[in-house]
Formats: sequence, C-alpha cells, structure tokens
Amino acid sequence: MKKEKFVSIHIDREKGIYEINGEEKRNVSHLELEFKNGEWSLMITEDVFYNTSDRNI
Repeated sequence: MKKEKFVSIHIDREKGIYEINGEEKRNVSHLELEFKNGEWSLMITEDVFYNTSDRNI
C-alpha cells in the first residue's frame, strides 16, 4: 500500500470535479474519510484496467 500526505479533497458532482490533493481522480471505486484523534485520514481504491490490446473496449 502506497502512503501519501493527505492535504485536500474536492468533490463537486455538478461541476464534475473529483480531486485529491489537487490531482484529478476519475477511477475511484471506494473512498473512506475518517477523523480520529484530531487527524484526518483518507483511503481510496482506484480501478485500473489492463489489456493487451491497443483498442478501447
């Protein structure tokens, strides 16, 4: 599991904005935001599709 510093999250469904730390995220299938002992943490699951063909499916 890769660990990174959590700075910000921006979700605006009407405008189609989905960002974590200013980086666009489009393939998140699970998001867990937690506030514990005075600290925020965020864990996400991203879906990545691998294929041997160059064609889009």
